[in-house]
Amino acid sequence: VLEDERMARRIERGDAPADALEPHPLVKATVVGLGVAQARLARDLGRLDEAVPAFAQAIAFEPRSPANHRNLGDAYQRLGRADEARRSWSQAVRLCQEALRVDPRSTETLGQLAVYEAKLGRHASAESHVRQALDLRRPRASRPVRYPDEGDPMRRCRVQGDRRRTRHPPSVQAVCDLH
Repeated sequence: VLEDERMARRIERGDAPADALEPHPLVKATVVGLGVAQARLARDLGRLDEAVPAFAQAIAFEPRSPANHRNLGDAYQRLGRADEARRSWSQAVRLCQEALRVDPRSTETLGQLAVYEAKLGRHASAESHVRQALDLRRPRASRPVRYPDEGDPMRRCRVQGDRRRTRHPPSVQAVCDLH
């Protein structure tokens, strides 16, 4: 409590550190999480006029989150604002590409990238990233592993009732569901 009072006096005097008013990371994460949940609920209820500003606020808190840009793009698309949707999805693609420069073996990021590219109509690139993610997910073995759909990794996604679909991470499965 004493430390809080001292900081409050420094803030009043104007000599507090620049980040003195920054929320604690856990508080920030909670606020962002609640904001995104509220925005998704508004979107799902068809109240897109509420969802767009809520997703924009989530981006203000976490500008480097591709999912936040995707959510905003989805809301714009449902409002018929195609140019704004494409800009949001394009930003999500750029953020995924930056993340892959740091961790090129991230199957989750590859899957997310594929989803965003598919939304932009870049299906060949999306499929290429799905193939990369699937290749990275294959088990390592001392002998080659034979998959029944070796020539076409997307085939298993197109086969109705194929229980192996659940082996895909959710972001990769979303692209499979588009095909």
